[in-house]
Amino acid sequence: GDRELGLAAVRQHSEALEEGRRTCSKVVFDTLHEVAGIEGTGLEASTLRGDRSFVLEAVQLSGIALHDIEQTFGDDRGVVQAAVRQNGIALKWASEALCNDKELVLEAVRQHGMALKAAAERLQHDPEVVHSAVIENGNALEFASAERQADRELVKLALRQGKRKALHFAAPDCRADRELAMEAVRMNGNSLEFVADELKKDREIVLEALRQNHKCWRHAASDVRFDIAVTPENPIALHGSHAPIFNVIKYTLVDQTLKIIACPLSGIEHRFELPEDATLEDFGSRVAEVAGRKVVFLLFRGNEIASPFDIHKPLHNFVGSFM
Repeated sequence: GDRELGLAAVRQHSEALEEGRRTCSKVVFDTLHEVAGIEGTGLEASTLRGDRSFVLEAVQLSGIALHDIEQTFGDDRGVVQAAVRQNGIALKWASEALCNDKELVLEAVRQHGMALKAAAERLQHDPEVVHSAVIENGNALEFASAERQADRELVKLALRQGKRKALHFAAPDCRADRELAMEAVRMNGNSLEFVADELKKDREIVLEALRQNHKCWRHAASDVRFDIAVTPENPIALHGSHAPIFNVIKYTLVDQTLKIIACPLSGIEHRFELPEDATLEDFGSRVAEVAGRKVVFLLFRGNEIASPFDIHKPLHNFVGSFM
């Protein structure tokens, strides 16, 4: 019957609608006219457009279908709720009153954080609503109130979702916060674009960003770009990184060959041989290869942790006391 044909049209086009490939003039209910054109169906698209039970089924298949019926059902809580449960973005076609309904808005932002854009202003300031939105999508911070954008813990939560622009939507004080900047670039190197200019001169922040994405180089301050230690190939871990620790326990020089024994916390000894003129970078790269990691911590003399900015120094500078 008409209902089955109508829902078939919705199903046929819902995937394209979800991906945003269809224009406003080609939303779900306009596809009914295509079905109506089939000889002998007798389908009336306009009739189904006003049929609440059909509309409920339609928005459950594609919440974006609410776009074409907002004037009729945008104030119908049941229809809007069904729509936002399928796609939170459908909140943008809800009535002003429903966009001010906290329970409904929470459902929308939990399904799609960017639905926060359509929420009433008071709810864009509501801690619970904004928290739920940024957990789903860190970029939802863009639509939070200025006070929420200055909330350091909320900004940190947004950054942990790994969205490149999340830091861009934070308050200026947060973008100038070194800890938050480091958190941002560790999650997404391209976030370097949005840290405060002063922090773009920070070698550690730039190095961490490059390790995440070498293409973010262009966002670093010019003087840092020429620092030979600031390279994604640098094998020495920065403070706060998740990396294995290797302790150098023995070091000898035999026939111009450096013989080194190092072990991780597991206590398993690893032996390395390098030329006498080897650098910290040479040794770090070998250890990282053994560990199966990009970076490692190297611990010398029991308590001296190698700095990633010393990679071009001779290795014997660090372990000479073992010779």
